[in-house]
Amino acid sequence: MHFTGTIWRPPYEANSLLIEVTAGCTHHKCKFCTLYDDLPFKFRMTPMEDVEADLAETQAQLRSWQSRQVKRVYLVGANPFVLKFERLKEIANLLLTGSAGFAISCTMN
Repeated sequence: MHFTGTIWRPPYEANSLLIEVTAGCTHHKCKFCTLYDDLPFKFRMTPMEDVEADLAETQAQLRSWQSRQVKRVYLVGANPFVLKFERLKEIANLLLTGSAGFAISCTMN
């Protein structure tokens, strides 16, 4: 799985699959915030190849976790909604076609 820096998971997403789609912060100017200071860049979108590889790895892993079911996917990153609609739609289609039954969730930190 591809993750960059510290991953912030809301408590209500404790049983969700995490997929990184962005890293860093689009604003990156709040004087009080140090959430993304450890990154060598301000913001980047995760390459689709990484998203696809993470989903393929997840599919293989989920087959071995027969007793555990993942029903939700949390799109990780400071602002997944900065992605263009077409890219979010492509990610959603990958989730829905490769993993029937996933609900998709993301928030802005």
